[in-house]
Amino acid sequence: MPSEAEVHELIAKAKAALALTGSPELELFVARTGEYLDALEQWQQAMAQQNPLVEPSALTPEAKESFRRSVEALNQVHQELMDRAGAAKEEVGQQMGEVHRRASGLRKYIDSGPSRITITGKRKG
Repeated sequence: MPSEAEVHELIAKAKAALALTGSPELELFVARTGEYLDALEQWQQAMAQQNPLVEPSALTPEAKESFRRSVEALNQVHQELMDRAGAAKEEVGQQMGEVHRRASGLRKYIDSGPSRITITGKRKG
Protein backbone atom coordinates (compact mmCIF):
# COMPACT_ATOMS: atom_id res chain seq x y z
CA MET A 1 0.00 0.00 0.00
CA PRO A 2 1.41 3.42 -0.94
CA SER A 3 2.48 5.41 2.08
CA GLU A 4 2.72 9.07 2.94
CA ALA A 5 6.51 8.67 3.12
CA GLU A 6 6.53 7.72 -0.57
CA VAL A 7 4.62 10.90 -1.37
CA HIS A 8 7.22 12.93 0.54
CA GLU A 9 10.01 11.18 -1.40
CA LEU A 10 8.31 12.15 -4.66
CA ILE A 11 8.01 15.75 -3.46
CA ALA A 12 11.72 15.74 -2.56
CA LYS A 13 12.68 14.45 -6.03
CA ALA A 14 10.54 17.09 -7.72
CA LYS A 15 12.00 19.86 -5.55
CA ALA A 16 15.54 18.61 -6.32
CA ALA A 17 14.80 19.08 -10.02
CA LEU A 18 13.20 22.49 -9.40
CA ALA A 19 16.26 23.65 -7.48
CA LEU A 20 18.30 23.57 -10.68
CA THR A 21 18.18 26.81 -12.64
CA GLY A 22 19.84 28.15 -15.72
CA SER A 23 21.04 26.74 -19.02
CA PRO A 24 24.22 25.04 -17.79
CA GLU A 25 22.18 22.76 -15.53
CA LEU A 26 19.53 21.92 -18.12
CA GLU A 27 20.86 18.41 -18.74
CA LEU A 28 20.87 17.64 -15.01
CA PHE A 29 17.35 19.11 -14.74
CA VAL A 30 16.15 16.75 -17.46
CA ALA A 31 17.80 13.78 -15.73
CA ARG A 32 16.29 14.58 -12.34
CA THR A 33 12.89 15.22 -13.88
CA GLY A 34 13.12 11.82 -15.56
CA GLU A 35 13.93 10.15 -12.24
CA TYR A 36 10.96 11.89 -10.64
CA LEU A 37 8.60 10.87 -13.45
CA ASP A 38 9.74 7.23 -13.23
CA ALA A 39 9.11 7.21 -9.48
CA LEU A 40 5.75 8.95 -9.98
CA GLU A 41 4.68 6.32 -12.50
CA GLN A 42 5.53 3.50 -10.08
CA TRP A 43 3.63 5.28 -7.31
CA GLN A 44 0.61 5.78 -9.56
CA GLN A 45 0.59 2.07 -10.41
CA ALA A 46 0.72 1.19 -6.72
CA MET A 47 -2.13 3.64 -6.02
CA ALA A 48 -4.21 2.06 -8.79
CA GLN A 49 -3.78 -1.35 -7.18
CA GLN A 50 -4.44 -0.30 -3.62
CA ASN A 51 -5.58 3.24 -2.89
CA PRO A 52 -5.44 3.98 0.85
CA LEU A 53 -8.11 6.67 0.50
CA VAL A 54 -10.77 4.28 -0.82
CA GLU A 55 -12.84 2.13 1.52
CA PRO A 56 -12.11 -0.37 2.96
CA SER A 57 -8.92 1.15 4.29
CA ALA A 58 -6.81 0.53 7.36
CA LEU A 59 -6.15 4.26 7.74
CA THR A 60 -7.91 6.38 10.32
CA PRO A 61 -9.80 9.47 9.11
CA GLU A 62 -6.96 11.68 10.43
CA ALA A 63 -4.36 9.60 8.56
CA LYS A 64 -6.45 9.79 5.39
CA GLU A 65 -6.65 13.57 5.70
CA SER A 66 -2.89 13.80 6.23
CA PHE A 67 -2.31 11.56 3.19
CA ARG A 68 -4.70 13.70 1.14
CA ARG A 69 -2.82 16.89 2.12
CA SER A 70 0.46 15.25 1.12
CA VAL A 71 -0.97 14.28 -2.26
CA GLU A 72 -2.23 17.86 -2.75
CA ALA A 73 1.27 19.16 -1.96
CA LEU A 74 2.68 16.68 -4.49
CA ASN A 75 0.18 17.94 -7.05
CA GLN A 76 1.33 21.54 -6.50
CA VAL A 77 5.02 20.67 -6.81
CA HIS A 78 4.25 18.52 -9.86
CA GLN A 79 2.51 21.46 -11.53
CA GLU A 80 5.49 23.74 -10.80
CA LEU A 81 7.83 21.14 -12.27
CA MET A 82 5.71 20.76 -15.41
CA ASP A 83 5.62 24.56 -15.84
CA ARG A 84 9.40 24.67 -15.49
CA ALA A 85 9.79 21.79 -17.95
CA GLY A 86 7.64 23.68 -20.45
CA ALA A 87 9.81 26.77 -20.03
CA ALA A 88 12.94 24.64 -20.47
CA LYS A 89 11.47 23.17 -23.66
CA GLU A 90 10.90 26.67 -25.03
CA GLU A 91 14.45 27.66 -24.05
CA VAL A 92 15.88 24.63 -25.86
CA GLY A 93 13.79 25.48 -28.92
CA GLN A 94 15.17 29.02 -28.94
CA GLN A 95 18.73 27.74 -28.53
CA MET A 96 18.23 25.27 -31.38
CA GLY A 97 16.92 28.10 -33.56
CA GLU A 98 20.03 30.14 -32.79
CA VAL A 99 22.28 27.17 -33.63
CA HIS A 100 20.46 26.60 -36.93
CA ARG A 101 20.72 30.30 -37.78
CA ARG A 102 24.46 30.31 -37.13
CA ALA A 103 24.96 27.06 -39.02
CA SER A 104 23.09 28.51 -41.98
CA GLY A 105 25.35 31.55 -41.92
CA LEU A 106 28.45 29.36 -41.81
CA ARG A 107 27.20 27.23 -44.71
CA LYS A 108 26.58 30.34 -46.80
CA TYR A 109 30.09 31.56 -46.03
CA ILE A 110 31.69 28.19 -46.78
CA ASP A 111 29.62 27.50 -49.91
CA SER A 112 30.43 30.80 -51.56
CA GLY A 113 33.85 30.76 -53.12
CA PRO A 114 35.91 33.86 -53.77
CA SER A 115 34.61 36.10 -56.52
CA ARG A 116 37.99 36.16 -58.29
CA ILE A 117 41.21 34.24 -57.95
CA THR A 118 44.45 36.07 -58.61
CA ILE A 119 47.92 34.70 -58.82
CA THR A 120 50.56 37.13 -57.84
CA GLY A 121 54.24 36.66 -58.07
CA LYS A 122 57.15 38.73 -56.88
CA ARG A 123 57.02 42.33 -57.82
CA LYS A 124 59.85 43.47 -59.94
CA GLY A 125 61.50 46.72 -59.47
